[in-house]
Amino acid sequence: MKKFVGFIVNVISLFSVERAVAISYKFLTSPRKGQIKLDEVFPFLNSAAQTQLPYKDSYIQTYQWNAERTDLPIILFFHGWESNSNRWEAMVTYFGNNYRYIAVDAIGLGLSPGKKITIVGYADMIDFCLNAFQPTYVISHSLGSFSLLNRLAVDQYPSVEKAVLLGCLDEYSSVVKNYVAMMGYRSVIHKRLIQKVEQIIKMPIQAYASYLLVEKCTVPLLLVHDRGDDVIYESDCVKFHQKMVDLNQNIVATEGLGHSLQDKVVYQSILDFIEGN
Repeated sequence: MKKFVGFIVNVISLFSVERAVAISYKFLTSPRKGQIKLDEVFPFLNSAAQTQLPYKDSYIQTYQWNAERTDLPIILFFHGWESNSNRWEAMVTYFGNNYRYIAVDAIGLGLSPGKKITIVGYADMIDFCLNAFQPTYVISHSLGSFSLLNRLAVDQYPSVEKAVLLGCLDEYSSVVKNYVAMMGYRSVIHKRLIQKVEQIIKMPIQAYASYLLVEKCTVPLLLVHDRGDDVIYESDCVKFHQKMVDLNQNIVATEGLGHSLQDKVVYQSILDFIEGN
């Protein structure tokens, strides 16, 4: 199906490269799953205190557990691509009642309205949430991790003591390259798509990389990545992982957990990190 869609976009590019690039970018930023219907909200999310946090001309769906325990440190969660706040259920259950938990649905996912999600847009939303909630710890996954790192590299958040990056990508150029290969786009679409991305991120795409961003981050980090991750390939993250080691940041490699990293081994590694001195 993806190759067929790519074929159609390639045909369109023969008549209008600009139109083909616009379509390819729309597919790149439009999640096909991860949304939640109002009448199908997961029990875990229904157990939370839910609020709609005004944001720009819309709102962000938020969930809080142990909300009344204002004496507890806050853990703020940011999920990844085609996901939502329900992904944190097992982790919150494992962590227990020693923390106050806040999770947010990214724009266009979960119960937050919208139709597309970009790294720049997600990073802006993360900046807003970090300032609004003043968390002690931040835990993120996949696209949420890269977007969080983008913010930590350029801004200071005094309340944040430690941050966790799960399945974080390195070079965004690799994401675009893999997406183009998956869809089978023509090289001219790939080239023009990169140009469009660079206009949006306002920098060369080669500079849009975790191994460069992490150098500017002053917050202690824990990176967890599975060697068999079939979404964010370990082979695409060699420079980032080495830079984490060079900077004496914390990195844990797992086996057999895949991109989701849903396992007690990961949860305990995170607890050891945030509760350690």
